[in-house]
Amino acid sequence: MFRVFSLVVCCTALLACAHQPTVYLYAKYLTPQERESLEEALGNKEFAVQSNNFEFPTTIEQNTILYSLVLSKPALLTHIEQVTEANGFTISRQQAMTEGNHWYTKDSAALFLYSLEGAKKGLRKADVARSYIASGCDTDITLTLQNDGSYQFLGTIADAFQKQHATGTWLFRQRPYVELRATGADYSSQYFEVSREYTRDQISALTFIRLTPLQSYLLDSDCVLEFALRE
Repeated sequence: MFRVFSLVVCCTALLACAHQPTVYLYAKYLTPQERESLEEALGNKEFAVQSNNFEFPTTIEQNTILYSLVLSKPALLTHIEQVTEANGFTISRQQAMTEGNHWYTKDSAALFLYSLEGAKKGLRKADVARSYIASGCDTDITLTLQNDGSYQFLGTIADAFQKQHATGTWLFRQRPYVELRATGADYSSQYFEVSREYTRDQISALTFIRLTPLQSYLLDSDCVLEFALRE
């Protein structure tokens, strides 16, 4: 009898959760503190919240709410507006639709927010933190810029001097320049200019982020480091 009762309670709880309107918080550009504060404020007894670090559609360049056409509780949008405003964010756009590959089904809304800190337009540090491959030259060198500020070159590294500069920390203090500071060094010694290009092929839209070396100990001047994202 106890097992039957427990099963009924569990099923009831699952059904309740399944019908709970959900806010999907796209937190790629938020600081950890902003993300934590918003997660806590958005979630309550009526609404669930799920945060992620997914890419933004390239058409979203300002704080945006995208929501499904079918909302059992229209108060969901009011709730999102109140929470974001209380946390200092201004929503510039609301739209019931699909955007890129992001589709919002019944009883859901997606919240895309840019951090209150740092640049408001153009490339942000989170955009630049990628794994890049060399293009336009004959080398197998790759470069990974991690979210924690570390970097690493991999591939054919010729000598001890290059190995000395193959790892360290990277800085994005002034757009459009990326600085690399080797492990143990007091100053940056390698510099790249970062750029972004939007294009399209026969399949879909593409975004390219490129690092062009201004001074590098591991790449020739004709090499470009490239990351490509297909929508």
